[in-house]
Amino acid sequence: MPGFHGRLGRHVNYGYVAAAPSQRSLRQMRINRVLGLILVAIATLGYLTVADDLRHTGEFLGVTSILLAGALLLLTGLSARAPSVTLSRSLAAGIVLGIPIGAVLDAMLLGLGIGIAIGVMLELVRVWLQRRRATNVP
Repeated sequence: MPGFHGRLGRHVNYGYVAAAPSQRSLRQMRINRVLGLILVAIATLGYLTVADDLRHTGEFLGVTSILLAGALLLLTGLSARAPSVTLSRSLAAGIVLGIPIGAVLDAMLLGLGIGIAIGVMLELVRVWLQRRRATNVP
């Protein structure tokens, strides 16, 4: 049976209740899509202007990381129920933070690695705080 309407009027599918996304999550999805589109557009301009020749690896990695962060944000803006939405958002933030770190250190791979580590740490702290709040509820 593909699904049916339960007593509460919500669509029940294989034992899971699929509630409609909240207004906050819809607004966050729109923000992610807009930021993702902006980053993809900036990356496209970067490929056409800065990283047009492949002589400098750092420029190419920087522009590619902007494209990757934009793609991650676009993917998180497509579905409110995806379990990896916040991880993708944290990784995108870490990648964007890693670009200037790599530029300052003049080692883009090291900067991106540090940025991805920051993104993963942000997600771990968020999950820890969320679980801590959930266990402290009376």
